[in-house]
Amino acid sequence: MIVRLKMKNKMKKILLSRSTGLTLIVFAAMLCLAGVNIPQVSDSSPSFINGWKESHPLLAPVISLLHFDRMFSSEIFVAIVFLLFFVMSFSVWNLFTRTRKKLARQNLKFSEKSFKNYFSFISQDGDPVKNVIDTFAGKGYSLKNLSQGKYLFRKYGFSRWGGFILHLGMLIIIAAALYTFLFEKRGFIQILERDTFFGSSEEFLSTENGVFASPFVPNFNVTLEKLTPDYYPDGNLKFVESSILVSTTADTRIHGSLSINNPYKFGGVNIYQSTSFGYTICLLLNKNGKDIPTYFSLEHPDKLGKPFTAISDFPTTDYVFKMEFRPDINGSSFSLNQPSLHLIVDEKGMIQFDGTMKPGESVRLGDQELTFVDIRHWSGLILTENQSVIFIFLGFGLVILGLISVYIFPMREIYFVVEKNENAIRLSFGGRAVREPRRFEEEFRNYIESIYLKENFTNVKSELVEI
Repeated sequence: MIVRLKMKNKMKKILLSRSTGLTLIVFAAMLCLAGVNIPQVSDSSPSFINGWKESHPLLAPVISLLHFDRMFSSEIFVAIVFLLFFVMSFSVWNLFTRTRKKLARQNLKFSEKSFKNYFSFISQDGDPVKNVIDTFAGKGYSLKNLSQGKYLFRKYGFSRWGGFILHLGMLIIIAAALYTFLFEKRGFIQILERDTFFGSSEEFLSTENGVFASPFVPNFNVTLEKLTPDYYPDGNLKFVESSILVSTTADTRIHGSLSINNPYKFGGVNIYQSTSFGYTICLLLNKNGKDIPTYFSLEHPDKLGKPFTAISDFPTTDYVFKMEFRPDINGSSFSLNQPSLHLIVDEKGMIQFDGTMKPGESVRLGDQELTFVDIRHWSGLILTENQSVIFIFLGFGLVILGLISVYIFPMREIYFVVEKNENAIRLSFGGRAVREPRRFEEEFRNYIESIYLKENFTNVKSELVEI
């Protein structure tokens, strides 16, 4: 029995330990930071993911093994969040019960040893209580009459719940993260200008659904009307916006736009603009009198002057195309000023073509003809269905409210006891502040001096008074 009690107390101490919560929060923050810097399969195009893996040959296998390319549904991240949820739940309940007990407590031993800030002196005032009450009321203190001759003045009493509110907000955010893991639906599409996504789950290039989520099937169509990127003079991305047309089977047609920080919402689904976008070139191969059009989507390069590159096979042939596309042949712009495509066609190790093509031009590949037909922008859009966003905002709101309560409006309490005898009245004051004790000590002394500025202070120690 004693062993069980010791183990129970030890577990309680570990769960309520500040180091336990902080350690889990730091681990979760580190994983979130890694998830932001590691390309996620549900947020990026396959070509970008493959390019990143090729440029990180040693790191990529580890990332895939740990499922860090799906960070927020990986086993490690979910385990950390579950532990954090359990610890935070226990902490919130403990704060609630402890705060409620403190507010309900009446029996406080009032003496000089009970308070760091303490005054006790003799007053000749005929009615000092009214003077004291009026003084503290004017300073924003509320009065609680504990019993005859025993009073409690409290300022910012609501901040006693500040720690509870702060932790409750954090718990709600963690709960929302768990809800996301269990029920969120998320998919990535790569859509060309003037093309339409018809809302079937098979059209997603990648999906990441919660454990208990059903297949993601949006009940509307999305047509990309235009992609508008904007750049700084040095070529860094300044802004990217997708103009879309949303339609349903009920003949609802709504024009809208979205950018990276401005999603579009429709039918409970959020559509986000990803940072994956680029150009799609259409090459038409005339083979045995039959036209075979193929679209190659090229990822936007990270620096001005670099070409849009891709390596891909060509359907129904043994050709492998190595492409370097420049929207401006001089490399001074990402806009379509003088577009050119440097193309190498490899067939089983034999180079069939190595040269530059411009839109509308054709080249011969043996008895076949290849034509550079078209150039269009493509945009990467992220579709999500998640009802926990409002709770995340609620949680952050409570966190901010808790921080304001704790640090901006720290609670102050002043206990006041009146002891009467035949000759005089002894007044005893004890004060305490949750935070900023030095500032409160100065304020407290000023309060006492303002009450009895003309009285002679005497160092009279009060006997122990139970209140």
